[in-house]
Amino acid sequence: MNYLILAGTNKSGTTSIFNYLGDHPQISPSLIKQTDFFRTDNICAFEDYKSLFQKKNNTLCCIEASPDYMYDKRVPKQLANCLKGQQFKIIFLLRNPVNRFLSWYKYAKQLFLIPEDMSVRTFIDENINAKENQENEAFVALKTGKYINYLKPYIDTFGQENVQIIFTEDLMEDPQSVLIHLTSLFGLDATFYEKYEFKIFNKSGSSKKKNIRKIYLGLRKIAVPLFNSNNFFSAFMIRIGKKISKLYRHVNVQELKQNTVVEPSDYKFLSDYYYQSDQHLQKLINQPLPWKE
Repeated sequence: MNYLILAGTNKSGTTSIFNYLGDHPQISPSLIKQTDFFRTDNICAFEDYKSLFQKKNNTLCCIEASPDYMYDKRVPKQLANCLKGQQFKIIFLLRNPVNRFLSWYKYAKQLFLIPEDMSVRTFIDENINAKENQENEAFVALKTGKYINYLKPYIDTFGQENVQIIFTEDLMEDPQSVLIHLTSLFGLDATFYEKYEFKIFNKSGSSKKKNIRKIYLGLRKIAVPLFNSNNFFSAFMIRIGKKISKLYRHVNVQELKQNTVVEPSDYKFLSDYYYQSDQHLQKLINQPLPWKE
C-alpha cells in the first residue's frame, strides 16, 4: 500500500485537497482528516495506523491530512519508524505566508481566540511578544509562516524525492493540474479529475453566537479521540459528527461581514519579516515561490 501524508501547513487549503484526493476511487482517505497519529511520544504501530483509513475496493493509496505535523519535532522520527519499508510521500501545501497570516487573523476571530475588534497591527504585536510555550495557537501564526525552519528536518530525514512541495496559489489557479500531478506519484488514474468539480472547503467565516461556538468546540474536542479508535462505534461517531458539523456551519457560521483592513505599513512589515525565510526556502526546495514572482 502507498501512503500520501499531507503534513502542512494549516490555513493553506489542506481540507480542500484532502477531499479532492479522498474522492478518487483508488484512494482511501483517513476516517477523519486530521488524525495527528504521529504527534505522540508513544511507539506508533503500523497496524494501528492502517486501521485509521476507510476501506475501498481497488485501493492503491491511503491519504491523511494533519497540518500540524509540520510543526511537531517528534513527527519525522515517528513517521520514519512506523512506515519503514512502506511506500509513501509527504506533501506540504504552502501558501504566501503574508496571506496565511491574515487568514489566521480572520480564523482567530472566528474561534474567539482574539477580540472581534483587534486590529491586524495588534495581532502582529501579540505574535511578536508571545511567549515560547504560547497556549493561544493564534499567537504562533507569525513565526510558523517561516516554513524553512520546519521543512528542513523532513527533507534531511526523508530526502527531497519523498517530500513534495505544492503551493496554494497553484491549487487555486489550476486544481486539476495539481491533482493530476499528485495522482501520478503512484501511477493512479488521473482521468478521474478531467470532469471533477473542484469545490472550496472550510472557508473562513464568522460565528453568529459565541456560546454555541464554544459548546461545539468543546464537544468536538471530546469526540475526536473517539473517532480514532478502531471499532464500529468510531465509524458511527464519524458519520454523526460529519452531520453535526454540517448542521453547525449552516446554523451558526456566516460569511465575514467585511474584508480585512490591512494598513500598507503592516503589509510591508509582514513582507519584510518573511523575506529572508522565503529566500532560503527557494534554495532548499530548488523551485521558485509563486508569491515571489
